[in-house]
Amino acid sequence: LGLGSMMIGQAAVSFAGTFMQAAAGRILVGFGDAFIFISVLRLVNSFYSGKQATRMQQLVTNLGQLGQATSAVPFAWLLHIAGWNLAFLSTVGLLALAGLLIAILVRSNSQNSHTVPSLSVSIANLKTNLLDPAVRMAFWTHFTIQSASSVFLLLWGWPFLVEAQGLDSKLASTMLSSFVIISFVTGPLVSSYCVRWPNRRSNLAYATILAVGFAWASVLLLPQPASVVHLWLLIVVLAVSGPVAMVSMDISRSFVAKDRLGTANGIVNVGGFSATFTMMFLIGLILDLVRRQLDLDTLYSFVGFRYAYLVQFAVLAVGSVFIARERRKIRLKLYERDGITIGPFWFALLNRLHSK
Repeated sequence: LGLGSMMIGQAAVSFAGTFMQAAAGRILVGFGDAFIFISVLRLVNSFYSGKQATRMQQLVTNLGQLGQATSAVPFAWLLHIAGWNLAFLSTVGLLALAGLLIAILVRSNSQNSHTVPSLSVSIANLKTNLLDPAVRMAFWTHFTIQSASSVFLLLWGWPFLVEAQGLDSKLASTMLSSFVIISFVTGPLVSSYCVRWPNRRSNLAYATILAVGFAWASVLLLPQPASVVHLWLLIVVLAVSGPVAMVSMDISRSFVAKDRLGTANGIVNVGGFSATFTMMFLIGLILDLVRRQLDLDTLYSFVGFRYAYLVQFAVLAVGSVFIARERRKIRLKLYERDGITIGPFWFALLNRLHSK
């Protein structure tokens, strides 16, 4: 279903004559991508559990990142020599080939298979997941961390680097392409951390949130554009946040029953992209407002981005509060499960020791 939607979407982009037709095609591509990602995670968790599942989830996600490298180099070359229509139609052919290989080679784990639930059961599972603090904690973790890199990589990174910071377009392209390499290197490190210290995954999330906030503050508080070295440090922090965002899926895997894990991961996945979409829109809106208010010659000014990227700090702050809130509920639930009745003071103390 996901591949079929992406094929139709890429074909629509290929033959698009207007912006709205191209946008509709891109919506179908994103729709299909969400189906594929959640289904792949569900497959991983049907064959693996525990530490193996943690490592495989990160590995599969890293392999998926290779598609970005493919689109950055070979596809750009094909687009240059063959033109828009043929280049995008070639992706339709590759998606069809992928669908054929999946039909031939991929099977669900029969030992963990289950009957397809009815609509009423699916709605009940959805409600259960929405009320589950583990799902909500995973949602806010994804909301806060995944959006940091996505906003920069998908839309606002290029104008920020080239127009506001004055970098050469080739250097900016190299920086954006490096996200794939950095993520591929740090992904196994993140999974190893989760395997070794599963009770401290939220600490890794908080460390990443602080790093993203500090990296942006150190750039935006400067009175002039940052140096290239300084911008590379920002790029590294944002690129690392991508693999760390997958901690959210590992959290849901640890606490959610497999018969509703697919639904749970679907909810979690919405977190990062809802934050991404919201920030994309608000950053553009603020850039427009700053340009009009200050009567600037260019939309993508350094001062404009300085105000616009304040949205990032709001997302980091809101997400951090809700992560802490849901983490507290999870730990209290675990204490109650073990028959431990505690007051507010002792809960705070146990919560502190648990973090250590």
